[in-house]
Amino acid sequence: MNPDPARPRVVMFLAEATFSHDWARAARTVADVVTVAVVRDPVSARDPWEERHGQPAVDHWVRAVRRRPGRLFFKLNAEATARRVETTLRDIERETGRRTDVLHGHFYAGSAFLPAVRRRTGIPYVVTEHSTRLTGESAPHKPLTRAGLRIASEVFGAAGRVIAVSEYLRSCIGKLGLAGEVEVIGNPIDIRMFHAPETAPTA
Repeated sequence: MNPDPARPRVVMFLAEATFSHDWARAARTVADVVTVAVVRDPVSARDPWEERHGQPAVDHWVRAVRRRPGRLFFKLNAEATARRVETTLRDIERETGRRTDVLHGHFYAGSAFLPAVRRRTGIPYVVTEHSTRLTGESAPHKPLTRAGLRIASEVFGAAGRVIAVSEYLRSCIGKLGLAGEVEVIGNPIDIRMFHAPETAPTA
């Protein structure tokens, strides 16, 4: 990596979805971006990740602490995962010679460790929300629970900025009282996937 000191350093935590790579690619137009995946088993995740997304694996992998039921265990797991993330952030700083300016997470559940990382490191974070659980149209996923509502409230409350990928999602977040000002930024699109037909269609 050859970091440009004039550009902010962003560490983006990728969700297990193709569009997270699109977000990282778009962010690289304005910032130096290092990607991190927090997964239960980094070793087994590497090849399937590349196979599913057809793209190189992420820059760093962090093993998430296995979730256990209950509010207390969830908070303990988030704290333990945050410690592992903090170690990775130190590794990134050592490798690149630059401290991280901003952390960027996706989905409230996938960013549950970020409030603890902010408390431990002082690095602010933004979270981009995509989840239909917050709209009440959660199929095929499980609907929003009271525990999920608490997690979303904590993640959004400690975020420097909350981003929704649609105006409708922003309004749903507002109705739930989960965050103050929410900015709308749609999912980026890789325009290289689209091209004009070689021949004009015939009637």
